[in-house]
Amino acid sequence: MNIASENPKSSGKAVIELPARLDISVCEELAQKFNSSRNSEIYVVADKVTHIGALALQLLLSARLQWDADEHPFFISSPSIAFNEGIALLGYDQSPFQEGAIA
Repeated sequence: MNIASENPKSSGKAVIELPARLDISVCEELAQKFNSSRNSEIYVVADKVTHIGALALQLLLSARLQWDADEHPFFISSPSIAFNEGIALLGYDQSPFQEGAIA
């Protein structure tokens, strides 16, 4: 599994492209990408997601809260239908990643 990202140091922003399957097998690498992208605007591209597990959602929620605490923008870009449906199946009526939403 390879999670692509831009170097946030060079552009002032980071882009993380999520893989199709967001399960426990990708969480460690994804957490490392988030840690290396701290203190920058971040765009998480979710257009390829076909499955999201509870641990991966928890990681995304935690990252969102950290970016909010650090006062840096955090965006989910192009969420797939499966991404949004997966969040709903895990107990969210509305995506916690929408602007102004509280995770």
